[in-house]
Amino acid sequence: MRLSEFGVQLRKIRIDNGERQKDMASRLGVCQSTLSAVESGTRNVPKGMVEKVIKEYNISEKGKKEIYKSAENSITSVKINLKGCTKRQRAAIIALGTSSSRSTRGSISELS
Repeated sequence: MRLSEFGVQLRKIRIDNGERQKDMASRLGVCQSTLSAVESGTRNVPKGMVEKVIKEYNISEKGKKEIYKSAENSITSVKINLKGCTKRQRAAIIALGTSSSRSTRGSISELS
């Protein structure tokens, strides 16, 4: 299992506080399975989780920046509302999503 960037930070915080996943999940108000999936990167960071971690574990100002950045870097999927898009815009967005899901990391970097 390869941890997400955010998952690495969560695990470090958890271990530094002598907690098991079950303990941290309880403090954050999520199921242990949710916390495990977020750590491993198989699930995006739920809305509000970063703020809960910062509050519950008294994260420093420097740590806050790091944890927000790691959460952002750990996003594996996005939801796009296509309401109000033209047919052409919809087609372009869908084509990008379809091609990026089959792409390698190298070809995705070519888009920037």
